[in-house]
Amino acid sequence: MTTTETDGTTSFTRHLSQIGQLLPGIAALLSAVCILLLIVTGHTDPIAAVAAFGGAVFLGGTAATVTVNIIRR
Repeated sequence: MTTTETDGTTSFTRHLSQIGQLLPGIAALLSAVCILLLIVTGHTDPIAAVAAFGGAVFLGGTAATVTVNIIRR
Protein backbone atom coordinates (compact mmCIF):
# COMPACT_ATOMS: atom_id res chain seq x y z
CA MET A 1 0.00 0.00 0.00
CA THR A 2 1.28 3.43 -0.84
CA THR A 3 0.94 6.57 1.20
CA THR A 4 0.99 10.12 -0.06
CA GLU A 5 3.85 12.26 1.23
CA THR A 6 3.54 15.96 2.00
CA ASP A 7 5.10 16.89 -1.35
CA GLY A 8 2.45 14.94 -3.31
CA THR A 9 4.57 11.89 -4.21
CA THR A 10 3.79 8.39 -3.09
CA SER A 11 6.19 6.34 -1.01
CA PHE A 12 6.34 3.72 -3.82
CA THR A 13 7.45 6.37 -6.32
CA ARG A 14 10.05 7.65 -3.89
CA HIS A 15 11.48 4.15 -3.34
CA LEU A 16 11.53 3.47 -7.08
CA SER A 17 13.41 6.71 -7.62
CA GLN A 18 15.99 5.80 -4.98
CA ILE A 19 16.55 2.38 -6.56
CA GLY A 20 17.04 4.02 -9.95
CA GLN A 21 19.72 6.26 -8.49
CA LEU A 22 21.58 3.30 -6.99
CA LEU A 23 21.68 1.11 -10.11
CA PRO A 24 24.61 2.86 -11.89
CA GLY A 25 26.75 2.59 -8.78
CA ILE A 26 25.89 -1.08 -8.35
CA ALA A 27 26.75 -1.75 -12.01
CA ALA A 28 30.12 -0.01 -11.61
CA LEU A 29 30.85 -1.99 -8.45
CA LEU A 30 29.93 -5.29 -10.10
CA SER A 31 32.11 -4.55 -13.12
CA ALA A 32 35.04 -3.72 -10.80
CA VAL A 33 34.56 -7.03 -8.99
CA CYS A 34 34.38 -8.86 -12.33
CA ILE A 35 37.60 -7.19 -13.48
CA LEU A 36 39.35 -8.27 -10.27
CA LEU A 37 38.10 -11.83 -10.72
CA LEU A 38 39.34 -11.85 -14.32
CA ILE A 39 42.77 -10.65 -13.19
CA VAL A 40 43.00 -13.23 -10.41
CA THR A 41 41.98 -16.09 -12.70
CA GLY A 42 44.36 -14.98 -15.48
CA HIS A 43 41.71 -14.17 -18.09
CA THR A 44 42.97 -10.71 -19.04
CA ASP A 45 41.53 -10.53 -22.57
CA PRO A 46 37.95 -9.45 -21.72
CA ILE A 47 38.96 -6.85 -19.11
CA ALA A 48 38.68 -3.93 -21.55
CA ALA A 49 35.18 -5.00 -22.62
CA VAL A 50 33.98 -5.38 -19.02
CA ALA A 51 35.45 -2.01 -18.08
CA ALA A 52 33.85 -0.32 -21.10
CA PHE A 53 30.47 -1.86 -20.34
CA GLY A 54 30.61 -0.89 -16.66
CA GLY A 55 31.70 2.64 -17.50
CA ALA A 56 28.98 3.04 -20.11
CA VAL A 57 26.28 1.86 -17.71
CA PHE A 58 27.58 4.16 -14.98
CA LEU A 59 27.80 7.21 -17.26
CA GLY A 60 24.46 6.45 -18.86
CA GLY A 61 22.78 6.17 -15.48
CA THR A 62 24.20 9.42 -14.18
CA ALA A 63 23.46 11.28 -17.41
CA ALA A 64 19.86 10.07 -17.41
CA THR A 65 19.09 11.39 -13.93
CA VAL A 66 16.32 13.95 -14.27
CA THR A 67 14.57 15.84 -11.51
CA VAL A 68 11.13 17.31 -12.15
CA ASN A 69 9.73 19.79 -9.67
CA ILE A 70 6.03 20.55 -9.96
CA ILE A 71 4.69 23.50 -8.05
CA ARG A 72 0.96 23.53 -7.46
CA ARG A 73 -0.71 26.78 -6.54
